[in-house]
Amino acid sequence: MKKLISFKRAAHLATGIFSVLSLFHLGIIVGILFLDFAPVEFLWGGQFETAEELLQFEILSFLIMVLCVLIVLVRMQTIAIAALLRTSRIALWLLTALFLLNTVGNLLAKTNFEKGFALVTVILAGLCLRMALEPVRKS
Repeated sequence: MKKLISFKRAAHLATGIFSVLSLFHLGIIVGILFLDFAPVEFLWGGQFETAEELLQFEILSFLIMVLCVLIVLVRMQTIAIAALLRTSRIALWLLTALFLLNTVGNLLAKTNFEKGFALVTVILAGLCLRMALEPVRKS
């Protein structure tokens, strides 16, 4: 895995994807709050019936994506918090498992829109795995 992609490239790609996903979730939140647009049938497997339910989960998703960006930045040592360096590696192992499970969920989703996100989540699982495999080096 280490020969397929460098740690630095994996971290930059993951940061970019997490940032784009953060903007995606923020866009949905803005759409619900200000534009009265809640595509409940396309998101979360169509399991929500109201905009309020969707809004709660989209806020949670947005916060998780921001947390993912922060985890990667700590792991890259862009945010230099030495005490969190090992914790960020553990978090990346957990994110690898989470994104693999999410990939299965996306593949089982009712809509093609959500099924398409399976590719994104499997890529994120691979990127998180690559970063988790890198030994912790304090700079």
